[in-house]
Amino acid sequence: MNSRGLDLSPTDIFKSLIIGDLDERTAQECARKWEDAEEALGRDDFADLFLHIRMVFATRRGERELLKEFPEQVLSHYLPGRAKSFVNDVVVPYADAYVQIRDASYSAASGAEQVNAWFKRLQQIDNNDWRPAALWALRTHGKDPAWLDAFFNALERLAASMFIRRVYTTPRVTRYADLLRELNAGRELDAPSFILTDTEKTETLDRLDADLYLVARTRKYVLLRLDEMLASKPGVSYDHPLITVEHILPQNPKRGSDWLRHFTDDQRQQWTHRRPKRRPSTSPASMASPPSR
Repeated sequence: MNSRGLDLSPTDIFKSLIIGDLDERTAQECARKWEDAEEALGRDDFADLFLHIRMVFATRRGERELLKEFPEQVLSHYLPGRAKSFVNDVVVPYADAYVQIRDASYSAASGAEQVNAWFKRLQQIDNNDWRPAALWALRTHGKDPAWLDAFFNALERLAASMFIRRVYTTPRVTRYADLLRELNAGRELDAPSFILTDTEKTETLDRLDADLYLVARTRKYVLLRLDEMLASKPGVSYDHPLITVEHILPQNPKRGSDWLRHFTDDQRQQWTHRRPKRRPSTSPASMASPPSR
């Protein structure tokens, strides 16, 4: 077990429990599949996968270390007697789904581009709490790209709203746990947890209409998402080593600058970090034009 010269991880211990429940021939086959999955993900991502699998099965936030909770909440459904099923029906398909999400490498005869575009958008969010639901979707509906497109549309809307509103960990994870319970109960695309309340919608819009530049974690995500929409290029990615956000007005204009002549101190304080709102218009031409900078 420790031939790699590394400390045993929880996944190594889970593997020993699974392999120990199998006959020699089946054990070799399952060990190979397990090791292939770990190699495909890498040691760190493979460890994260088991955290997400625990969430899918338990549908609640972890309260203790994985080494204690995973055997109780997951392995107990397979041991003793169903160890091979755990490898074939849990480890292998969930590892494959994880790779597809991480690498945006979902494939299908049609519709794969839309699904991979959702993966790229979700990966811009600064937490991975949405991943268990995403893994569940690929595990259960991986051959239906149209269904996946609708699912990830709803998931990204929920994840983005909580991200923009800076919902902290406990209520965020609780919302995803509720979603998983609803998914397991068959609610799927009409799961109530997908639906934003009027208060959540209003707060999201208020955050978007505020001094977005000052919220470092969300500003780049929002502007890149807006850029993608205006460019009409779904899932656009940026390979530049550094992406920065510029101000509407210069932060520190030089003395005597036209910026100081044309804008009062109050105006510069109000508009330096944000764009002016568009004036409402009923003109079809103005409604179709992109927002002013």
